[in-house]
Amino acid sequence: MEVMTFNIDKDRRNLVDDKQNFSIDFHDSKYNWLQARQYEESMRQVEVHVVHGNGSPVDLTGMNPVFEGWLPEGLYRIIDAKHSVMIDAQNGIFRFDFPAPAFQIAGSYKQAFFRLMKDGKSVTTLEFSLDVMADKVISGLVPSDYITPFEDLYNQLNTIYKNGDQLVKDTINEWISKFQEAFTKWTGDYETINNTVKNLTIQLDELEQKIKADGLMTQADLDKAFKPLVAELGSVTDFKASGDSLVEKTINEFSERTINVKWYGAKGDGVTDDSAAIQSAINAAFADGGNISVFLPAGTYLISTTLNLMATNDQSDFFNGHGVHLIGHDKSSTTIVKNNNVKGSNGYDSVIEVAGFVVNSTASARSGTSIWIKNLTLKNNSTAAESWAIHGKAFQRGYMEELNIKAVNGIYLNDPYCSRYIGVFLQVQELGMWLDGGTSNYLQSCYVQYGKNAFKINSYYSTLDTCFAGDCTGTIFDFPLAYGISMVGCGDEAPHSRYKIGIGDGVLEIMGYFSNFPIGDTANGLAINDCAIVHAYGNATLSLKGLELGFITDMPAKNDVYFAHYEDDINASVKVSDVRYITSNGYGGADGGNVHRLIYASDPTDLNDDGKIDVKGTSVLTRRNFGQPYVGMRNLKDAFNTSMYPKAIYLDNLDDTHTSTADLASEPGYNQGDLLLYNNPGGRGLLGSVATNTAETVAQNNFAHIPLVMGGTKSSRPKISINQIGIMYFDTDLNKPIWWNGHAWVDYQGTVS
Repeated sequence: MEVMTFNIDKDRRNLVDDKQNFSIDFHDSKYNWLQARQYEESMRQVEVHVVHGNGSPVDLTGMNPVFEGWLPEGLYRIIDAKHSVMIDAQNGIFRFDFPAPAFQIAGSYKQAFFRLMKDGKSVTTLEFSLDVMADKVISGLVPSDYITPFEDLYNQLNTIYKNGDQLVKDTINEWISKFQEAFTKWTGDYETINNTVKNLTIQLDELEQKIKADGLMTQADLDKAFKPLVAELGSVTDFKASGDSLVEKTINEFSERTINVKWYGAKGDGVTDDSAAIQSAINAAFADGGNISVFLPAGTYLISTTLNLMATNDQSDFFNGHGVHLIGHDKSSTTIVKNNNVKGSNGYDSVIEVAGFVVNSTASARSGTSIWIKNLTLKNNSTAAESWAIHGKAFQRGYMEELNIKAVNGIYLNDPYCSRYIGVFLQVQELGMWLDGGTSNYLQSCYVQYGKNAFKINSYYSTLDTCFAGDCTGTIFDFPLAYGISMVGCGDEAPHSRYKIGIGDGVLEIMGYFSNFPIGDTANGLAINDCAIVHAYGNATLSLKGLELGFITDMPAKNDVYFAHYEDDINASVKVSDVRYITSNGYGGADGGNVHRLIYASDPTDLNDDGKIDVKGTSVLTRRNFGQPYVGMRNLKDAFNTSMYPKAIYLDNLDDTHTSTADLASEPGYNQGDLLLYNNPGGRGLLGSVATNTAETVAQNNFAHIPLVMGGTKSSRPKISINQIGIMYFDTDLNKPIWWNGHAWVDYQGTVS
C-alpha cells in the first residue's frame, strides 16, 4: 500500500497554471503521485499522513475525507465520500480504498484531491497527481459520473428489487414517511414543496407496481424510475447547506432562507388581489420570533387593504424585540400597488402600516424594533387627502432603503427612534417625509418631487445628509422642532417654492446648501416678494454656512427676494455665512439685478426685526429692511432685559435716511444717541449725524450733524445741503474762516464770501 504525506502548511496554489481547467504543474518540486491500472477496485489503496510544517501530525478527529476528481478527457467527475477509513485520527492518518469507477479512463486526471470535511464544511484540500494506465486485456466499463450519495440511492433501489414484495412496501412507506415528516417541519402551505412530495410519491408508487406486476426489474426500468427522481431532487452538491443526506441538506437550506410570499399564494401578476397572501407571509415571519425576512420576487402585487408590518419591543430592555423585514427583488421590478381608498385595520389609508407591540405592559409608548422595508416600489392610488405610502408609530431601530414611492403623501412616522432612511425617492402631491418626534434619525440621499412640502422633521438630534427636493411649491425643509438637527450637503431645485428652510423652535445647523432663488408661483398666486430663503416662525437658532443660490433668470431690482421672513413676536437668531450667487451672467449676477435683502418681517409696522450676516469671518449686524450694517446694541434691551441703553453706530449711510430711495414712513426709526456715519464725509463736510430722539420710523427722527473742520481753496469748498447749517470751512484764498448759513457761505460779520 502506497503512503502519501501532505504538509498542509505549504501553499501549492501557485503551481496552478491553468485555473480555468485546473491544470496543475508540479514542476520539479516534491509532490505526491499515485499510479493505478484501469478497472482496479478495492485493493488499490493509499495511506495518507497529514502533517504541519514542523512535521507534527494534524488532528483529524471529526473529519471525513472525501475523494474528488476530474477524470481524464474532462467529461466525468468522481465524488466519493464513503471509501475512507480513519486509521489514527489524532495522528492524522487515514486510508482510502479507491472504487473501480475512479479508474474508468486511462490517462492523467485533470484534477485530484482529498477534501477534509467537518460539520458539513470544507476544512482543506490535499492535492495529488493521479495517472491511470491503460488495460489492454479487460475492457467494457462505460465511463460515467460517480457520486456516492446517488450511488446509495441506486443501491437502495436495487435492494428493493432483490428483497421482494413486502420489503418493497415497507421501504417505500418508510421513504414517504421520512419525506412527509421532513417537509411538515416547515410552517406554511408551500406549493412547490407539496408538488415535490406528490411527484416523488407517484414515482415510487409506479416503481412498486412495476415490481409487483413483473416480479423483476430491468436496467431500463431502473433508469426510468431513477432518472426522474434525480431530476426532482437535483445533485447533492447543488445544496450548499450542511447535512449528510439530501433531506437534511434541503431542510437546512430552506430554514436559512427568507419566507417567499408566493409560498402563500401571492401571484404578483398585477391582477390578482395578493393582500391575504402577503399578510399571511408577514404573520408567519412575525410568529417565527425574530427579524425574519419576507421576500417578494419580481412582479406587481395588487392589494386591496393595508399591509400590517409588525414588530415587538421590550421597553425595559432596549436590546430586545424583533421586527419583520419586507424585502423585494429590486425596486425597479418589484411593486406593491394599493388601488383604492380603503383604510386598514388601524384606521389609516396606506400601503404599509408599521405596527408595534410592547412586551412590557407597563410601558406607555407603542414601538417596534428592527422593521426593514427595502428594494420596493410602493404606490397608493388612493385620492384621499390623508392617504400615505407608509404610515406608522414608533419606528424604532428601523431601516428603509432603496424605495420608490408614489402617493398623495409619502411617509409619516410618529416617534421614530434610531432609524435610517437611505435612497428613498418620493413622488407626492402633498407631503414627502414627516418624522413627527423621536430622536437619532438619519436620512441620506432621500429625494422628494412634486409635493407642496418636501421634508417635515419634528425631531431631536438627527441628521439629514445629501437630501434634496425638486419642483415643490411649499417649504422644502420644515423643522417645527429642531433640537440639535444638522443638515449636510442638502439642497433643492424648486424655484417655485415659497420657503427653502422653515424653523420653529430649537437649534438647526446647515453645512452647505444649494438652491434656486425663489421666483414665486403665479399659477398658485404666490408673488416673488412673498418668498424667502428662511422662514423663522419661532424662537429658534439657525446657522447656515455655505449657501449657493442659482438664479433661473436675472430679476430686476424691484422684484428682489428677501432673504429671511420673520413672523411677528418671535426672537429667532439667523446666522448666515459664505453666500455666493450664480446667474446666467456668471457668479455675482448682473448690475442692477439680483439684489437680495437680508431681513424681512411679515408686518411692515414691526420695526424691531434684526439679523446677522457673516462674510469671510466678519460678523455684521443688519437692520431691516435694506440690510443696513451696524455695531452696537440696537435691541439688546428687549432681548436680554438689560438696563443698558440701546445705542448703535450705523455704517453705509448716504444721508440721514440711509438711502435716497428709502420709504421714511416704513423704515424703522433710530434710537436717541444712534450715530450715522456718512459714506463721503469729505465731500459733504460732515462726519455724520446723531439721532436726537427715539422714534418708530425715520420720518419721525430728528438729527444733529457732526461737522468736520476743513480748509482749502474757494473751488474746493464742500457741496452741502440746505439743512447743514454751521459747517465751518477755512478759505485759503480769503485767508479767513467762513460758515454755511443754510443758503450761502458767510464770514463772521455775515458777509457772503
